[in-house]
Amino acid sequence: MTRLFRNFSALAKRLWAGRRGNAAMEFALMTPVLLTVIAGLIDFSMGAYEAMSLRSAARAAGQFAMKYPTDTAGISAVVTAATTLDAQGLTVVSSRFCKCSNGTTVTCDSQACSGNTPQLKYVRVSVTKTFTTMFPWPGFADGLPLEGTATLRTQ
Repeated sequence: MTRLFRNFSALAKRLWAGRRGNAAMEFALMTPVLLTVIAGLIDFSMGAYEAMSLRSAARAAGQFAMKYPTDTAGISAVVTAATTLDAQGLTVVSSRFCKCSNGTTVTCDSQACSGNTPQLKYVRVSVTKTFTTMFPWPGFADGLPLEGTATLRTQ
């Protein structure tokens, strides 16, 4: 009986002291975690790129709208030309509004500001898109709404 115990004890010591295969086991355990982190970085970096592209397209459309504030078709065309994103998924909304120099909002061209100060005219272009991730991440099943907005003073 003691011989069996000694053999088992020697076997346990050899297994405990053995280092062969540790690197393979660590690699096998960490690979799925690292791949998930890398996939998440790539996926959400693409979302950040699309958000920057929307902001850039909104600024370009805002510059066009400074000269042609009522040309909604032209504003949408500038957004489409300024981005590499799919045009069918983009929603473009442009609006004009006016303020007095004291900050109160007034109706453009019909309401005078107090003290005969001139109206400050603005145009706002908003471009929205839903970003769909490449991988099904928990909590993002419906996609992430992205928006780029530019507000520029026209006059």
